[in-house]
Amino acid sequence: MSNNRNEIVLFPPASDNAINPDYEEGQSLEEFVDMGKRRPNKSGTGRFKLTANRNKILVIYFGSEKTKSLYDVSLLVKYLEKFLLIDIDYKNCYDAIDIKTKTFTFNGAEYDIDCKKGKKNEYPSVTVSSLLNVLVNDTNEPYYTVVGLFENRIIDDEDDVEVLGRAWNDRV
Repeated sequence: MSNNRNEIVLFPPASDNAINPDYEEGQSLEEFVDMGKRRPNKSGTGRFKLTANRNKILVIYFGSEKTKSLYDVSLLVKYLEKFLLIDIDYKNCYDAIDIKTKTFTFNGAEYDIDCKKGKKNEYPSVTVSSLLNVLVNDTNEPYYTVVGLFENRIIDDEDDVEVLGRAWNDRV
């Protein structure tokens, strides 16, 4: 809240990151919103905004036909629609990832993916870049962004650490 009674601030500027005190760069809501008004940087990142042609989110669930009853992704989709106030398309791509053949079948095409055999009592893993590079191809109009939900264990390409979420090329 603001000291001025006529001004209501719902999102105060970012403070020193209390969760990670070594984090040096804070970002206020105003700075985040302003990113969409600037031209892209050299790598083309961080500057996209909703437009009349890009006004939806695509959510794709990549799971197994065997376990589909365990997850109700439609609940997440409904939540995102209400929270973000944006139309969301949702589709399932069951059994698109085949660890044995190291392939990812998506939109009628088959892609090679980098898989690593799990250690004892661990599931096999797929590297994050090999999956998300494929999803970049589906970020066409009318989608502002594509969100991929994976049932597989996904790891970072370099240090084999499990990845729980990753932004990729601004659109995935």
